Amino acid sequence: MLPDWGFAECYGEGGEGIQTGSHSSLRFPTGITEEYRPPFYDVVPTDPSFEDMRKVVCTDQYRPSVPNRWLSDPILFSLAKLMKESWYQNPTARLTALRIKKTLSSLANSGNLLHKLKTDS
Repeated sequence: MLPDWGFAECYGEGGEGIQTGSHSSLRFPTGITEEYRPPFYDVVPTDPSFEDMRKVVCTDQYRPSVPNRWLSDPILFSLAKLMKESWYQNPTARLTALRIKKTLSSLANSGNLLHKLKTDS
């Protein structure tokens, strides 16, 4: 279980995951890429303060949307599910850090996750 600040940290990492998936670091058979946009670009100022982010994430309970195309890729689908399960408002309902680590390790070992992530490097 994470304290509220830990929730914000995991939530931020989830936002980074969505950025990774939409910033051409993962290749899709369709060749679809999206323009880069920082997390919460549509609800916070260009250079948000900690308080701006706290309001959006903790008070307003805003969550980023996961692109529909992630549903067609098994690895991205699993990552999206993992992120969403880390975003619950109730701390006791969120995944533990150990569960997140084990799931990511399993994903990395089960498929071409590392290969996909390194494709554009």
